[in-house]
Amino acid sequence: MALGKRALAAKEELENFGITWIDGEYKTLDSILNLRCAENHTFLASVKDVRKTKGCTICLEESKKQESDKRIEYLNDLPKKVGKRLLSIDQATINSGYAIYEDGTLIACGLIALDENIEMVDRMTELESTIYSIIKIAEIDAVALEGVQYQGNPKTLIDLAKLLGILEQLVIRTIKKKPLVVLAATWKSTCQIKGKRRIEQKSNAQKFVKQQFGKDVSSDVADAICIGFHANKISAINSKPKSLASKIKAF
Repeated sequence: MALGKRALAAKEELENFGITWIDGEYKTLDSILNLRCAENHTFLASVKDVRKTKGCTICLEESKKQESDKRIEYLNDLPKKVGKRLLSIDQATINSGYAIYEDGTLIACGLIALDENIEMVDRMTELESTIYSIIKIAEIDAVALEGVQYQGNPKTLIDLAKLLGILEQLVIRTIKKKPLVVLAATWKSTCQIKGKRRIEQKSNAQKFVKQQFGKDVSSDVADAICIGFHANKISAINSKPKSLASKIKAF
């Protein structure tokens, strides 16, 4: 096909990403073209799309799935399930900590690290997919999520509210039960996490986990463990006869 100057430049740019332009009319960076990568994947995308993904969109999705599998593959080594399992999540838009309890005993914890260079919606989708896998692999019975609070940044508040809604719907679809949503002030009160500044509270949560469970973990994972600790504690309280505690619990 005869190509103009701009189309030739686009073709060269695509080739630099290992992409072959098969056909399709190029007018602007948003023009949808029929493309093929070195792995022989054929896909429809614009030059702008290829710039964003730095190559083949199919290869990127496969890579994401592999990374997601790597994050949770050790969960296959969990002991055989004998009791009720709770998954607690300190959801965030980049690094989300998680913890798994069985009958109140912490049996696993970890960090889901997302790529901060990809679009927010893609990060949310990736986190949702990873948490779905954790629920299925670990045979989760209940989920506790951290509620949203304003920390001075309206955009962050909106993003976290969207994420909370996504994860709530995921839990309902997957285990047919609403998650327990816990405000930060509530689980910090249960775990007696004090401090005037957020960084001090994060550090104290890590100290709590070290004292309670003997684990040295990141602040995100520590928060997830504390959220789970709170969820298990109120569930145990509410299971007692004539309890005056709130009826809201994880189990």
